[in-house]
Amino acid sequence: MLSFNVLQHQVVALSAVEPQHVFFHDKNLSFTEGYVLFVGASPRLEGIKVETDSAGSVSESNKRLAKILRRDRLQDGMTVRMASCSELAANYEDLKRMNEMYWKLEKSATPVGLLLPWLPSQARSNKNEATLGLFNLISHYITLRRNAEVAYSDAFDFLIAEGEEDHDIVGDTSLISCITMYLGAHPEWKANAVAEIQKLIETHTDTNSTLPLHQRLSAIPISAWEDEMPVLELITRETLRLVNNGTMLRRNVLEDIEVSGKIIPRGAFMAYQMGDVHLNGEYYPDPLKWDPARFMSGNAQSEAPYIGWGTGRHPCTGIKVAKFEVKMILALMLTRYEYTLVDAAGAPTMQVPEPNRNDITRPKTECFIKYKKVME
Repeated sequence: MLSFNVLQHQVVALSAVEPQHVFFHDKNLSFTEGYVLFVGASPRLEGIKVETDSAGSVSESNKRLAKILRRDRLQDGMTVRMASCSELAANYEDLKRMNEMYWKLEKSATPVGLLLPWLPSQARSNKNEATLGLFNLISHYITLRRNAEVAYSDAFDFLIAEGEEDHDIVGDTSLISCITMYLGAHPEWKANAVAEIQKLIETHTDTNSTLPLHQRLSAIPISAWEDEMPVLELITRETLRLVNNGTMLRRNVLEDIEVSGKIIPRGAFMAYQMGDVHLNGEYYPDPLKWDPARFMSGNAQSEAPYIGWGTGRHPCTGIKVAKFEVKMILALMLTRYEYTLVDAAGAPTMQVPEPNRNDITRPKTECFIKYKKVME
């Protein structure tokens, strides 16, 4: 356990698995307040509303998400359609603008910008510009849906019906990219994934159909995507184990608590490094090796601690959406295209970029994909 200060705030970094139960299950710890320090605010303990997340905004958000992300709605769209409305999903110019603004936000997440969000800098200027652009873009579509004569089942319509104000409504591509790279470096697993997708298509669609691939995939029932793709489940789980190793944060908002014989005072922030679990050789031998077989039934590693989808009081609410989206995009990619990994000179390579554990935005090295279309 390591304690240090960020400005005037105490941060206690936990390690190993012993305090994991406290970090993920203790009702004194707030998920929402845990991230306030690093999103542009400078919180003070006096300003904390003393209640647990279960009675606050996170719980309410999860309830709304559970209604929005129903199985029947998953069949009608992907990320943008699921999270906003059909009009935005159909406007490719605005989708392009949205993508550009999100990339600008991503690139503005510098270490200095995170620790000193009030400091004038180009990163701060870019962040403010992109945030305002996203707010205005999304607000435009909220206004459209609020004034529409016919209500749909889109997320915006649901939140409007719930009585939400515009500013409240405004308030996993990296995983797919990593899976694509790992499959390119492991042809045996790539072949297994392609075979599984082909079987799914043959089982649930007309093999003599001349419809485009995306239309055939859309005819596959959601239950099949969830229950009949064990290979892609293993691949996704192992990729998350390797790449999803950031730091989780909480804040103690109620009273002092004891963890491993140490006192965590009220108001202190707590940090938990996911790599202490996912890259722990005691649980996962040769932990830096990409090996989906770890999680096959009967393998002891399949029962090892795993927090890739959250755990405790804050599991990932959108896990079904995320998994469905990953499987759908991989099915399109692996069936419609043939590809190989290449270096900057275009030469074939099996070397996947090594993650930079000290930089969340870029790996230490680069690789590229050479592809050709083989199916419409």
